[in-house]
Amino acid sequence: MTPEELARAYFGAVARHDAGALRALFADDAELVLPSITIIGAADIADFYARAFASGALSPVPGPMICEGDRVAVELELHAGGVAAPLADFFTARDGQIARLVVYTGGPPKGSG
Repeated sequence: MTPEELARAYFGAVARHDAGALRALFADDAELVLPSITIIGAADIADFYARAFASGALSPVPGPMICEGDRVAVELELHAGGVAAPLADFFTARDGQIARLVVYTGGPPKGSG
């Protein structure tokens, strides 16, 4: 998969709450870098998402993607629990899989209910 296809597949898997599909997208030694924690390894990343999915619905709404070489940047809103949190995701691809995903929070959540 191209880096853009990986990013699109990632958002689709999150929207479907498919931790197995996410496991397949990440390289075995991948890093998921969140504001408060870094998770290393595709299996641990998939476990993290499975726990997040169990806690409630997550619905990412990605904006336009900026692709250059093996990297993709995208601003998005993550809808969860009646609020929309602005985020920015930065993907690095390697050999058709996600090698690194860095997630930045973009400000306070919008709305409720």
